[in-house]
Amino acid sequence: MTHYQIENCLENWDFDAALEWHRYISDNNSDQIPNYCRYLADTGHLDIAKSLIDSIKSNPVLYKKLSNDENFSVCRNLNSFFNKKLNEYANNPDYFCKLYMFSLTGNIDKVFSLLTTYRGGHINSSTSAENNMIINFALNKLIEKNRLDVDISREIIIHLANSNKINNQRKKYLLKSMIDFIAKNHDLSKELFDLKHIYTIHIRLIPLIYAISNNENGAKSLMSKVYSLIQDNNNLNMLNTEKPRIAICISGMFKSDLTNLKTIQTKLAIPLNADVFIHTWDRQQDWMGDVRRYNFWPRVFNISNSLVPKNIQNLSFLEKNYSNVYSCLLSSVFSSLDINQVKNNIISKSILIENENNFMREHHINDNFKSRETFNQIKMFYGLYKCFELAKRKEDIEGFRYDYFIRLRADTIVNSNSISPEHLYALDNSSLAVPAGAGWGISDGFFYANRSVYERVISLWKKMKIANRLSPFEEFRDWDAHKLLGLWLLKNDIRPVPCKFSCGTIFGGETLKVPGLLAALEKDNTQENRNKFPEETQWLMEFLKDKAK
Repeated sequence: MTHYQIENCLENWDFDAALEWHRYISDNNSDQIPNYCRYLADTGHLDIAKSLIDSIKSNPVLYKKLSNDENFSVCRNLNSFFNKKLNEYANNPDYFCKLYMFSLTGNIDKVFSLLTTYRGGHINSSTSAENNMIINFALNKLIEKNRLDVDISREIIIHLANSNKINNQRKKYLLKSMIDFIAKNHDLSKELFDLKHIYTIHIRLIPLIYAISNNENGAKSLMSKVYSLIQDNNNLNMLNTEKPRIAICISGMFKSDLTNLKTIQTKLAIPLNADVFIHTWDRQQDWMGDVRRYNFWPRVFNISNSLVPKNIQNLSFLEKNYSNVYSCLLSSVFSSLDINQVKNNIISKSILIENENNFMREHHINDNFKSRETFNQIKMFYGLYKCFELAKRKEDIEGFRYDYFIRLRADTIVNSNSISPEHLYALDNSSLAVPAGAGWGISDGFFYANRSVYERVISLWKKMKIANRLSPFEEFRDWDAHKLLGLWLLKNDIRPVPCKFSCGTIFGGETLKVPGLLAALEKDNTQENRNKFPEETQWLMEFLKDKAK
């Protein structure tokens, strides 16, 4: 089992874990010590190897094996190497002998100086396998003491690529160790992987170094890390003198207050030279009523609950004691859509108006599609898809493709200036610019992306139809819109990224007048209520009087 663990570690280039398994095996079976010694030599852990050899010498049985057993030849060779370097250092040490002894004794300043100042005439394609082992040892010590720098890394990477006297195990180990170390340091990774740097040859050589092992999982993982480091440390945006083609898709039910459409027109459509497409229903909402029951006062009137009497925050209290006001506030009111008013507030390329009952019948929408006792969410996902189809129809007729799509609810108010083209260019094939909040998750009312990502997002409607229910996920049957959209992004490996401008929705209570509320206030403003609930009655009468008709 333990041999399998070592093979698995080597397959995944988890060389530190492989070392620990070798240590464990050799501690329990002395016949495996040669394999441990060989691995220590191949990964430059010469200090550990020396301690191991010294411990063997203190054990008569093992020392006999070291001296005579052919299987222990690797240990014997290491012992000879250690003795030779000690003698050389006492007499006339060369560059590599000094590098070895300074590394062994922990003189990191000397190690750094040797690798930085004198390497040009010593480290080259002719460097022997033994001296490459010493270089490995020295680099291990620099990494251990956080002293490895970009210049040394660059030269060693080039050396690994050019030398045929370095075994594959050492190449893989050194490359992995250096890249892992540099990736943890922002300044080092920025300098090493900056493609504008004069010494960029090392980046072109990196794939060649471990192409010899490109079928190993560890090689693939390291390649992915290197590519990410290059991408993160360079601006790879393409020069584009053409303006992107943008479609704004507005869907959902309009409110009788359509002034928000002018903000979309002036702050998005005109600055971006975008085409607007609209999918909506043949009626508009004059008052939202029960659909905003949860957290009612902030969502309807844009007022903090701290400003609302505590009893009034409880809708059950309101229903019991101010039944007429409750009935007006919590009853949805609709009227026929005035399409001319829509056209007066925004210029669109295409508008599709449908009847909700026809939609329900034609698409066989049953109770499986309900959420919070309504069909509003399935209508929303359907509207997203149909609005995209309007844009796609224009593409097919005129023979072009939009580059980016922006999704907006019908009651969206744009608060800030437009999106810059540069921000749109930065969106890749795995990014969706979308607001998110701790209380509700991913927004389903506003987002934007390139065409490929947007089409994948709105295709959730088709999955719902196939599943014959709102949630097409087997194990998340009861999830609703925000959560479903988040799951769908996960399923498609699409990552949320921050939006570069802000928008909101019409609260309704700020601009709309509540039908019948004036009469309801008069009926509920009774002497009994004024005596029993003076604070609540006064607050209701004063706060709602300007919102009533």
